[in-house]
Amino acid sequence: MSEGEDKLLAGLKDVSESALQNMANDVVRCSERMDGITRFSGVVAHDVNNLLAIILGNLELLDYELIENPKIRTRLASIQKASERTSELTNQLLGISRRQPKSTVVTSVNEELKRIHQLILAEVPPNVTLTLTLEESLRLTGIDPDDFQQALLNLIINACEAMPDGGELSLTTANVNLSRDYCSLNPGVNPGDYVTVSVIDTGCGIATDVRPFVFEPFVSSKDETRSSGLGLPQVYVFCQRSNGHVRLESRLNVGTTARLYLPAA
Repeated sequence: MSEGEDKLLAGLKDVSESALQNMANDVVRCSERMDGITRFSGVVAHDVNNLLAIILGNLELLDYELIENPKIRTRLASIQKASERTSELTNQLLGISRRQPKSTVVTSVNEELKRIHQLILAEVPPNVTLTLTLEESLRLTGIDPDDFQQALLNLIINACEAMPDGGELSLTTANVNLSRDYCSLNPGVNPGDYVTVSVIDTGCGIATDVRPFVFEPFVSSKDETRSSGLGLPQVYVFCQRSNGHVRLESRLNVGTTARLYLPAA
C-alpha cells in the first residue's frame, strides 16, 4: 500500500470516529435536556395539581347550590370538564418526572400483551389491520406493568393517528443482543441480552425536523388541538426507569417503527 493510500485510510478513520463521537454527544445532550425538562415539569405539575384540587372542590359545591339553574350548571360542567382534562395532563407530567417505577415485576412481555389485548383492540380503528408476532421463547424482563401498558398504548395511539386512511399495524416481540458497537452510539445503554417490543405502522411518518425532539415534552408532529405532546416522553421515561432504551425510525409516507429494548432478567 502506498503512502498516499495510508494517509487516505487514516483520514477516513478519523472522519468515522469523529462522526461516531458527534452522534454520541448528540445523544448525551438530548438526555441531559430531557432530564432538565422532566424535573421542571414535575415541579410545575405538582403546583398546578394542588390548585386544580381547589377548583374542582369548589365546582362540586357549586353544583349542589345551583341545581335549579340549568344554564349555570351547563357552564360549570364545561369548566369541570376542562379542569379534569388539565388534571389528567398534570398527572401525565408527574408520571414523566417520577424517577423510579412504582413496582417492578419480573414478567413475560408476551403475557402482558395478552393481558391487555382487549385494551389494544379498543385503540385500533376498523380500517387498521393489527398483526401480533410474538417470540415463543421470549426472555423475562423486569418492568412496571402499568407503566409498560401506558407506554405501549401511547405508541399504538400515535401509530393509528398516523394512518387516518387505514393501514397496517404490527406488534412484535423478540430476543436480541446489543453489541458494544451499538452501545457506543447510545450512551447509557449497556451491552447484553434484551427483550424488544416493536410497534410498526405504515403511516405518514415523522417530519425530519421534528424527529430529534420527539421524546421531549410538548413536542408533537400532530395538530396541537389533538395532542398534548406527552405520549412519547412517557415512553422514553418508561424505558429509562426500566434500565432500557427506545429507538425510533421513521420515513415520510412509508411508516414508523418504535422499538423498546428492555433488559432480560
